Amino acid sequence: MRAHGVGRKVGLAAMVAALWAMPAVAQLDDIPTSLVREREILNATQRGQIQAFVAAHAPGLTSQEASVRNQARTSLRRPLMDNDVSVSFRIGYSAELTPKLREAVRSGNREAAIAALLLAGELATAEAAQLAAGELANADPILRYQAAYAIGLTLHTAAKRSPAMTPAQCESLITAVGQRVKFIPGVTGTADEADPVVAGNPSAPVALNPAQEETDPWVLDRLMRSLAAAMEGENPSFESVRSKATRVLCAKTIVRMRTEPATKLDAMTLEVLLRGAQTVERSFNTAVHDDKTQRLAIALGADSLAFVARHFFALPEDDERRQLLSRLSNAAENIVVWVRGLMENRRPESMGITAALTSGNERTFRERLEQLIGRDGLLMRAPYNLGPERFR
Repeated sequence: MRAHGVGRKVGLAAMVAALWAMPAVAQLDDIPTSLVREREILNATQRGQIQAFVAAHAPGLTSQEASVRNQARTSLRRPLMDNDVSVSFRIGYSAELTPKLREAVRSGNREAAIAALLLAGELATAEAAQLAAGELANADPILRYQAAYAIGLTLHTAAKRSPAMTPAQCESLITAVGQRVKFIPGVTGTADEADPVVAGNPSAPVALNPAQEETDPWVLDRLMRSLAAAMEGENPSFESVRSKATRVLCAKTIVRMRTEPATKLDAMTLEVLLRGAQTVERSFNTAVHDDKTQRLAIALGADSLAFVARHFFALPEDDERRQLLSRLSNAAENIVVWVRGLMENRRPESMGITAALTSGNERTFRERLEQLIGRDGLLMRAPYNLGPERFR
């Protein structure tokens, strides 16, 4: 992956903030609140109101004048900001607005495309989500970033607010995001949730496929954040979505650790891997994971500790990447401790691996790690059975 400066990150954030800045405007041509909150199937009159509203404001998205574009974005976004926006309204609004957003994305105007993608994300419907998913492979990294961000908005809305998407549609979106992190040919069902380290073939897959997978670290980070967004919420009907997102995040973080060559291990790469591990770590405070998820999580923890062991002591003591690797070690060890406690029905206990690392005691660090993932280590035995070939 390419190294990028802080200025790139600030630029992306500033662009999003600028696009969503909402100037004080008169509430003209608004859709009635009663329509935005309508729970029943929309009638012909209500659909006509939506059609007229979209027709009045959508053309401004592709204007050459920034003020006109800003006004159009503000107006079109306003109904979606109602805390009580209904599923019926989302679906009706999406039917009229998404085709206009597609036109804006394909207009060749970057600012218009960004605004359209973000509106698609906040619509949070299957049709709008597919528009965003289709831009994950756009040649422009700025638009890929916004597409990933839009999907995160959709998954967050589905998890926390009024879900106008079914769990199956959300899971399909998770698969699309995961495929950009690491591509699996012909992926179906739960294939993208499986441990990517094949028994007896621990090095595969390693090659990065630039044609199918994200190479820009800032976009990759946003993809990871979008997977994390799908792990939120408490809606019982979306439990399968949260579980899939957790397992996909585990699997894709594992495989990216094995994809990135040590010669190109920059700080941003480590930030992305750290985000994946820390998100899984935090999930144990808010979710009850099933056996399949626990096993994949402990594999992530073990692989992360092995990753740290390969790189930490090869770096100069004042290298900023050492601090990132220490944090990765801490998150990984916590995951292992949590899963051991659950699977062995025991009180979680620290193994002191990260403590040895941060104190600079390489010998103790490696001895304690060997007890965990060495040939006769704890995780080689039942109920874990990770297999020593995994850590060669």
